[in-house]
Amino acid sequence: LLTIFSGLFGVWLATANLKNFVTKKWLLSIGLVLLFILPELIALYIQFDLHPEKIVFGKQHVSGLRWFFIDSQWGRFMNSGPISTGKPYSIAHYFYYMHTLLWAFLPWTIVFIFAIINVVKSVRISKEVPEHVKHKSNRLSYIYLLSSIVPTFILFSLTSFQLDHYTNIIIPFLACLCAEFLFNNITKLNKHPLFSLQVGLAYILCALVVILALITLTGSVFMVVIVCAIMVVTLFVLLSNNYSATKVIIFPVLSISLVFLYAEVVNAKLYSLYDVGYQVSQQLRQTNNSYSIIDYRVNSLSLEFHTQHNYQRIDNLDELLKLQHPYYLVISDSNWASLSLGVAKQNLVVERLNAFKYVAQEKFIPTLFNRNKLANDTQNILLILIR
Repeated sequence: LLTIFSGLFGVWLATANLKNFVTKKWLLSIGLVLLFILPELIALYIQFDLHPEKIVFGKQHVSGLRWFFIDSQWGRFMNSGPISTGKPYSIAHYFYYMHTLLWAFLPWTIVFIFAIINVVKSVRISKEVPEHVKHKSNRLSYIYLLSSIVPTFILFSLTSFQLDHYTNIIIPFLACLCAEFLFNNITKLNKHPLFSLQVGLAYILCALVVILALITLTGSVFMVVIVCAIMVVTLFVLLSNNYSATKVIIFPVLSISLVFLYAEVVNAKLYSLYDVGYQVSQQLRQTNNSYSIIDYRVNSLSLEFHTQHNYQRIDNLDELLKLQHPYYLVISDSNWASLSLGVAKQNLVVERLNAFKYVAQEKFIPTLFNRNKLANDTQNILLILIR
């Protein structure tokens, strides 16, 4: 709501038209919003409000409607909701999105810096207004974009529960500013500092991918990344005598595409080897039965996402032993050592299907460049069929 309406508020404030807040059009739009979200509200009411006996996040009497309108938003802002980061308070979180945008908006971060400087100069109260903002509509467009970006960015920076992808909501506004700046300066880019910076950034990104590939990749995936890097650099050379706009726009696009390729290779070929949820789901896809999967203290979100079987988490040993059989059990080898005795007393058939190497996602990136440390952080997760 803030992102949508703060831009309008900025324009109305600049034009002294705050009366626009109370008009038939906006009252009708609010009514239509309530009408169109009615199926969601009804579903939440039926699932939760009508069933106070349900245990949700360890609590009973949980209102789905209250969560939708209040708890989800305020709890996220204060990091006090059922889903929280679990991280202690730190003054650094106020600057989290500043450095997040530096990489999240690549390869246009430098363009945005120049664009925002240009906008601030254009919008400020001055007798000398640049040629391309002499028209009132252009100046109001700047005010709208800034009013959409700045309040949302401040709100995210103050929020205690922070995730990097929150920046996605303001990236379209940043892109509009960058596109407008490039369009108005396209004929003089070769004389602008942005020209050298963007071209230099493209080469730096390509060099980083090659260095990272040398450190982390082997075999065919390494060759794929290196061949693509050679192709990108070859295009740089072939286009070296082209228009400056080509270098400022096309070079960064090619380099960031190479970065994405490397990131996808790491995720698909390296991390998937240690993603127990993905590995288990792939193995169970080959089975012809529909036995449930019981996750005992592994808490694999990726398994819940990928599997086509019924998935259930259980943390209590007694509750696990009371289950109806058969089922697949996903469990660490250390927990299986203590659980196997209880299973044996029930005279159940136990079939150990596989063992998977597992490393927590938050530990994978820091240890990616040190395979020995990665091995030390690995756990054995067992897939067991109990009948």
